[in-house]
Amino acid sequence: MRHPNGYGSVYKLPGNRRKPWTARITVAHVEAHYSYKYLGYYKTQSEALMALAEYNRNPYDTSGITLGDVFSRFMAAQKPKVAPSTYRGYETSYRNMRELLSRPIAQIKLAELQLFFDTCGKSFPSMGQMKTTLVTVYEYALRYEYVQNNYAKMIDIEKLRNGYQTRERAVFTPEEIRTLWNYADTNDVAEILIFMIYTGLRVSEMLALKMEEVDLGMRCFRVLKSKTEAGVRTVPIADCIYPILQRRMGSEYFCQRRVVVEHLERKVLPKLMRELNMTHTFHETRHTFISMMAEVGVDERITKSIVGHAGGSLTETVYTHISIQPMLDAVNKLPVYKD
Repeated sequence: MRHPNGYGSVYKLPGNRRKPWTARITVAHVEAHYSYKYLGYYKTQSEALMALAEYNRNPYDTSGITLGDVFSRFMAAQKPKVAPSTYRGYETSYRNMRELLSRPIAQIKLAELQLFFDTCGKSFPSMGQMKTTLVTVYEYALRYEYVQNNYAKMIDIEKLRNGYQTRERAVFTPEEIRTLWNYADTNDVAEILIFMIYTGLRVSEMLALKMEEVDLGMRCFRVLKSKTEAGVRTVPIADCIYPILQRRMGSEYFCQRRVVVEHLERKVLPKLMRELNMTHTFHETRHTFISMMAEVGVDERITKSIVGHAGGSLTETVYTHISIQPMLDAVNKLPVYKD
């Protein structure tokens, strides 16, 4: 089929090539001489035609495209293909590299990328995730010829490993839980921590919890959004946190302030921890719950069912179904360190 004038063309290059098909557009026509811009090289004619069609839907000038532009297009292309947890990792890396996003990607050299990683102040695991994501983004950029080299592969983060100390996960002590109970009436974050300590929820699950999923009569609620398949589950409501949910029933979400995980973890929680002279993360509420369940002798299968851990055996994974009453009995065994 003949393309309209100015649309561009697709043709096969001579020789034995891994990507023999190319798509190009005319950028100048002076007297009988033409100048072309090549959009890329492709394995099949169909891929080349799709690239040409995409260009004509949204023509671009590769010389000025920023890292943020490429990052955004990459994430849009990947969102239907990857798991939600993988996509959230892309989003986190995007936010962590915010100061680079306005730079034209073709102008970013290895030295600039290395300096950013050397001075970003992120933990070694975070830098590992950022580098892995950036390598993939640059592969996408290479495909569309926004860049000529994948400098992300050359970033050296191993030299930064020695300065990283893995922080041991610590459970909340009885004294700290008592302090949180004392603050819970007047401090929303303290009340959220108490709620998570007695439910074992992940912070992302807490933020996604809608009050319409809470059944006060049955003393349970449903977790419908989780990072794992096993995480979609029913969670019992211990007697001690029943009043917390009762007070929040008029809201759409359990957490009334619609904030993202990163804001809670980096801004909101550290402020309360400084005030209370504690050092904890939201995830340590989950470890506290599991630890307390073990201390009061609750069957591990019940604990796994409540926190949304996959069973370790075929019997646990496939055949074990635990009704709400044994789970309620289990969480009501937990000590309530409350004055």
